[in-house]
Amino acid sequence: MRVPGGGKDGRDVAPDTLRSVLRQAARFEVSLECTVVIEQADDGSCSVWVPDLPGRVSTGDTQDETLQMIREAIAVHVGLLREHGEPVPPPMSRATVVHAM
Repeated sequence: MRVPGGGKDGRDVAPDTLRSVLRQAARFEVSLECTVVIEQADDGSCSVWVPDLPGRVSTGDTQDETLQMIREAIAVHVGLLREHGEPVPPPMSRATVVHAM
């Protein structure tokens, strides 16, 4: 599985690198709660993006599939940041529902 744009500078992450990063993330017990924005299309498919991690976007046929894919993309992103000695940005975004009349 390749993660499009999941690598440094937007390059794809190769399968072996992805497995390595996911193993490393599990070893470091990467736990990061991120706000995600889910958008559903007319055909039922979904896209999701992470306000605190620019460029982390995923799409899928269902919401469950899309959320699983973004979890993996976040884990890869955080793992690569740590692997390269770069800081992991703290979660800053929140979400709420606003009722307008």
